Amino acid sequence: MRPALPLIVLLSLLLFLSGCSLPKPDFLKGILAPSQPEDYCANFVSKDDCYLQVAQENQAPEFCKKIVDPPKSEQCLLGLALSSKNRALCNVYSSEPGKCLRQLALATNAVGVCAEIEDQNVSDDCYLAMAAKLSNPTTCLLARSPALKADCLYILAQQTNSPQACTNIFVDATRYKCLFDLSLKLANPEVCKALEATYSVDDCWKGLALAKKDSLACDRISEETMRDACHYEVGAVSGETIALKNDLALLCAKLPEKSQAAACQSRLSAYQISADFCSDIDSQPERVECLDKLNAFFVDASLCPEYRTRDAMDACFEFVALQKSSLETCKLVVDIPKELSCIYKLAVKEKNPKHCAETHVTDSFDYRNECYKEVAFLSKQPRNCDFIYFREKRAACRAEFAVLDQNYAICKEIPNEALSDSNDPFFTRDYCFKSVVETIRDKSLCDFIQDAKRKEACQAGQ
Repeated sequence: MRPALPLIVLLSLLLFLSGCSLPKPDFLKGILAPSQPEDYCANFVSKDDCYLQVAQENQAPEFCKKIVDPPKSEQCLLGLALSSKNRALCNVYSSEPGKCLRQLALATNAVGVCAEIEDQNVSDDCYLAMAAKLSNPTTCLLARSPALKADCLYILAQQTNSPQACTNIFVDATRYKCLFDLSLKLANPEVCKALEATYSVDDCWKGLALAKKDSLACDRISEETMRDACHYEVGAVSGETIALKNDLALLCAKLPEKSQAAACQSRLSAYQISADFCSDIDSQPERVECLDKLNAFFVDASLCPEYRTRDAMDACFEFVALQKSSLETCKLVVDIPKELSCIYKLAVKEKNPKHCAETHVTDSFDYRNECYKEVAFLSKQPRNCDFIYFREKRAACRAEFAVLDQNYAICKEIPNEALSDSNDPFFTRDYCFKSVVETIRDKSLCDFIQDAKRKEACQAGQ
């Protein structure tokens, strides 16, 4: 059956109107398929993901608003705003338009967008973020909050290592902190100079000195205690040097002549403390005080003649001798009893019986034998008693050891003496036992006494 003429004419007209091409399958599908429900995503398990996809594919912000999860909804709107660079999307659809505009400004490097944010805090934060991103201090100045402007410039200065950015900060405390922190970071003295006449400058110089281990930076500190601490922490001076400096400073203040006091203080400020520090002090009491402090630090016999008086010089030589364990320095003491006393003290300090041999007996004191006894007990060596010249003292020394140690063999160890010693070779040993018996009242020890008369006297308690 042949098609009717009217139908052929109608089909020909349709082909002409469509550009002489057949309709695409999707087009036909749209015509033939049943219409979708009004809410296409209603039947999806993850409706939010569906709305997000539909919104992105169709640039349809109304679908973003259907997303239940607030962060995902805002992210959807922001994505549309960024892709279209359309700020109206933030203002019309976003529940937090300020944050949306802030993100848009950062994404597009558009500082002007920050001005459209109504919330001042968010707007200022937008300028802060833009300034940091663009490294542009001028952007900091667009913020409305003075404190935030200062913080913005501080962050930018630290980010760009720019002291100049610090100087633009009009809040004093923040400007000082900015310069101070930057000086430590850059180890740059020029930054500290920008803090001159402020309370932070000393802290700046100290921080710089510690960072660079540079004592010259410590010298720039005006406050003396901090300057001393700086030199100490850098390692330029010892704690003992600072203690001496402080002691001498008190002495400088007592000097009667102002010129001497000023010169004294000036040397201390420069840590010029040498062995000749006291040379210019004329007043004898202050001179002696100065030398005492100096000698305690340097322990130098060359200082002793500076005392000017014999007693003070001898005391100085003894001090140095004992500090340096120097027998030769003891011998520099002029007064004989003081020289012997120095040697005695040195022998006892060193527990060295050889030093005792350099002493002798005087009318006032038996330096040598007392020295041997003292050294013997300090060294816990009974044999050092045997250096004692007098037999009674030698025996008594051994007897003390025997009693203290409850070891009476210490008396037995005493050797026989030469027959030339009063033809009594057993005297010292017998006397040792006799002394022990007199102390502990044990007459059985009398049996060790070899001389018959002494043994009898011992047993009789005589």
